[in-house]
Amino acid sequence: MTQVQPFITRRQLMASRMQSGVAIIPTAPERLRNRDAHYPYRFDSYFYYLTGFREPEAVLVIIAGTEKTPARHILFCREKDKEREIWDGFRYGPEAAKEVFGFDETYAQRTLIPSFREILNCRVTPYIDKNDVIQIATEKAGVWLFLFMAIGIMQELFYAKN
Repeated sequence: MTQVQPFITRRQLMASRMQSGVAIIPTAPERLRNRDAHYPYRFDSYFYYLTGFREPEAVLVIIAGTEKTPARHILFCREKDKEREIWDGFRYGPEAAKEVFGFDETYAQRTLIPSFREILNCRVTPYIDKNDVIQIATEKAGVWLFLFMAIGIMQELFYAKN
């Protein structure tokens, strides 16, 4: 079992350095090897540094706190699905991920697009990286959303010698 406190501390530190705004950090996508076989999955290092979560199709949203509201750390991940676990391996699902990894809120990945407007309306400063664009697909809606990674702050935290 992974010690969760260092990941919580890193998320809190990132939110405090943001001061305001929203950071959206997706994990690395799965890579198709040939038709129905994937390469072994390797999570995104920046995403893992903040979450400790190793599953694909996940997105971390950090909403900086204000004087009136605390910072929020939200994880969107795949739902628990016993049938898919036979083929793809174990999944935490939103409920277990919240408990195990210490997130404020967790939701199914398919709810990211509908939740996105509410998330972005709550703050005015998005933390984005103009170099890396990540494509995230919702399975049922078939909608593609292009998200920018918050690499500048992530690199500062990742390479800090604290």
